Amino acid sequence: MSSKTILITGASGAIGKAIALELAETNNHLILTWNTNKDGIEDIAKLVEKRGASTELFQLSLEDEEQVSKFCNEVIKTASPDILINNAAIAQKKDFLELSTIDWDNILAANLRAPFQLSQSVIPEMQRKGWGRIVNISSVGGQWGGIHQVHYAASKAGLINLTRSLAKLYSKDKIATTAIAPGIIDTSTTKMMLTPQHLGINTESTQTEDELLAQIPCGRLGTSEEIAKTVKYLCSEQAEYLSGVTLNINGGIYFSS
Repeated sequence: MSSKTILITGASGAIGKAIALELAETNNHLILTWNTNKDGIEDIAKLVEKRGASTELFQLSLEDEEQVSKFCNEVIKTASPDILINNAAIAQKKDFLELSTIDWDNILAANLRAPFQLSQSVIPEMQRKGWGRIVNISSVGGQWGGIHQVHYAASKAGLINLTRSLAKLYSKDKIATTAIAPGIIDTSTTKMMLTPQHLGINTESTQTEDELLAQIPCGRLGTSEEIAKTVKYLCSEQAEYLSGVTLNINGGIYFSS
């Protein structure tokens, strides 16, 4: 896979960084968005460029509809990405009865509305080229629901069905749309939230982290690199017939049919 223009949202995080490095092949051009971690994204860009790819960096708040629209009109239409990775997302741990409509709207805006806007923006040029890839990073929470992150789980479930819908609409144009539903991935954010309520598999608050991890059949957390390698395959020529699928990368903690 070379000479592709690739848009990756949330590239300053652990999974976004791993995806960017995995796709940093010679002659690829990576458009990387970030929101708060300026130093981190600049370091990632340097690593990507050392591998032979070029980069463009854009600060983008996915909760902001106007900002995303401006990005679509001014950046995407000019760059015409061949590949879109909807990776960025926000989360919030809060009891359901304490959620405000602002909480709900912010999560749904960043995690579902923004991927809709970005996908809608890239598809026409992908149709013209007769080739494209859209990969949406969902979550196991979007499959089994949430306890203290109901709005997050709902947004990730919506992303899975957006994936299916786009696959039904545009697979005929050789635009393969897929999703990945990571389980518990070894990132700093995950470690802070590694609680029974977050895992959703046992709500006994007295459990230790080791006891929680023992409920994952593989017995460990996943890695960002495992997600990134799967993204790379889904973006390849060989993955065209996988359109519409959601791949569970969760160590066997959950199976969907």
